[in-house]
Amino acid sequence: MTETTRHPPFRGREIKIGLRSMLCYALFMLLIIPNDLALIGDSKLRIVAVGVRIFFFFLSIAFYFHGTRNIAPEAYTRLTIAISACTVLANGFFSWTRPPEYVFSFVPSLILVSYLYFLLPSPTPVKIVFSSMLTGMELCFVLTNEATPVAGKLTIGLSLAVMNLLGVIHTLVVSRLRMNDWLYRNRLEDRARFKQALSDTSFEGVLLHRNNHVVDCNQPFIELASQIGVTENQIRQADVDRLIRLDADALEPYTRGDPVRGRLSGRTREIPVDLLCREILIGDERYISTMVRDRSRDEIETMMKDAAREETDPSLQSERIRKLPLSKREQQIVSGLAAGHSLFRIADDLFVSDETVNRHLATIYRKLGIRTSVELMRLVLG
Repeated sequence: MTETTRHPPFRGREIKIGLRSMLCYALFMLLIIPNDLALIGDSKLRIVAVGVRIFFFFLSIAFYFHGTRNIAPEAYTRLTIAISACTVLANGFFSWTRPPEYVFSFVPSLILVSYLYFLLPSPTPVKIVFSSMLTGMELCFVLTNEATPVAGKLTIGLSLAVMNLLGVIHTLVVSRLRMNDWLYRNRLEDRARFKQALSDTSFEGVLLHRNNHVVDCNQPFIELASQIGVTENQIRQADVDRLIRLDADALEPYTRGDPVRGRLSGRTREIPVDLLCREILIGDERYISTMVRDRSRDEIETMMKDAAREETDPSLQSERIRKLPLSKREQQIVSGLAAGHSLFRIADDLFVSDETVNRHLATIYRKLGIRTSVELMRLVLG
C-alpha cells in the first residue's frame, strides 16, 4: 500500500515534464549571457558571471541526463530541490552584480519565479519556499538601493507580488488536483487487491489482520481513520482490538461472520461503524478481513430528518452553533457538517487543506467534551 502523504509522488509523465523544463532552464542560462556582458562593467566580474552561467548550464544538463535514467520519484524530488536552490543562489549573485540604475534588469528574476511556480513540477513547499526566497532577495536588493527610483521600486515590487500570488494559487490548485487523482488511482488499485474481501458486500473500508496485528488496509479505511486523527503509519502499528471496539455481546456474532455494530476509535475521537468479519486467502496465506462502513452519516441524516419535522425555524440551528464556545472558523466547520457536507467539501469551501479541517475538528471535540460527530450533531440539533 502506498503511504498516504500530503504530497503524492510524481509519476513518469510529470517527471519527464520536469526534466525537459531543466533543459529550458539551461537554455535560459545561455541566452542571458549577452545581458550580463552588456550590464556588468567590471571585466573580472563579467568573466566570473559568464563562468557561473556556463556552470549552471552544464549542471542543468547533468541533472537532465541523470534524471532520464529511470529516476525514482524520491530522487526526482531531491533533484527539484537542488535545481531550485541553484536558481536562488545564482540569482542572488547576479542581482549583486547588476548596475543599480538599470531598473528593468529584474525581469530575469521574474522569469525564474515563473519557472519555479509554473514550469518545474515539484512539491508545493519547494515551490513556495524557494520562490519566496528568490523574491525576497530581489526586493531586498532593490528597496535598499538608493539609486533605484521610486517608480522602479514600485514596478518591481508589484510585479513580483502579483507573480507570487498567481503562482501560489496555481500551485495549490494543481496540488489539490494531483491529490484527487492520486486518491482515485489508489482506490482503483485497492478494489483490485481487495476484490475477494469486498465481494458481495456494500462495505468499502478493508482492514487485513492476523493474530491481532494489522497487515494491510485500503484507501477508504485510511480516509475513515483520518477522521479520528489516525494516520496510515499508526494504523499499521496498532493492535486491531485498540483500533476497533466491539460491545461484549457483539464479539460472538462478529467472529461468526455476522454484521455487527462497533466503533473505530482514536485517542480523542470515535466513529460509529458497521463491521463484517471474513477469512480470506491471499496467495497461500490466510488473513482475517474486517470490512468497515461509516454509520455516523446515516445516524446524522436520521437526526436531521427528525429535527426538520419538529423544528420549523432553521435560524434556531444557526443560533445554537453561534452559542457554542468555538472560534468563527470552527463554527463554519460545524455549519458545514450540519449541512451534510463531507470534510473534503468543507475544506474546499473554506480554501484550506483536509489536514487543517481535521485539526479544527479535533479542537472542536476537545472543547465540547465529545468523541463522535453524532454527539456533535445532537448539540447542534438540540
